[in-house]
Amino acid sequence: MKFGNGAYNTMDNGVLRFDHVRIPRNQMLMRVTQVTKEGKIMQSNVPRQLIYGTMVYVRQTIVADASKALSRAVCIATRYSAVRRQFGSRDGGPETQVIDYKTQQSRLFPLLASAYAFRFVGEWLKWLYMDVKERLAANDFSTLPEAHACTAGLKSITTTATADGIEECRKLCGGHGYLVSSGLPELFAVYIPACTYEGD
Repeated sequence: MKFGNGAYNTMDNGVLRFDHVRIPRNQMLMRVTQVTKEGKIMQSNVPRQLIYGTMVYVRQTIVADASKALSRAVCIATRYSAVRRQFGSRDGGPETQVIDYKTQQSRLFPLLASAYAFRFVGEWLKWLYMDVKERLAANDFSTLPEAHACTAGLKSITTTATADGIEECRKLCGGHGYLVSSGLPELFAVYIPACTYEGD
């Protein structure tokens, strides 16, 4: 997964408004809805359910990406926790590894489990999408509502949990988590829009 530089600072979502502009009919996107020469709006022969097909694909990809982003954050926090030593020195011996503290484990290990769970559910959604795609090719729309509901719900759950998890991993690294060199600030900034696009 390629992460950008500085999140979405270069992206500008704006509004474009046309006034007294005529778009030739042969240049209009009229796959699902068509406009006749007389200006009447007509539905095309393409089933409206196909509109959801693209949304299902994009959302299943977002769920799979949630696993990758959370895995990356957990990897950074786990490595930090294994290397960092703090307190607990007895008789002049080495200090305790941060990962040996129960509070660190209770915050870090559930995130590790979530990263794996998101990976498995992402694979399942990929299978579900491929099944729906094959059925759509045969004009069978019976599984599309289930796929749409599953991808919409899981997209919302996984992106929110991943964004929260990345922030928790940053906290688990203490002050080092704020450093750009940790990779966590940029990872968070680049990932957080996933909670919003394609619906939350």
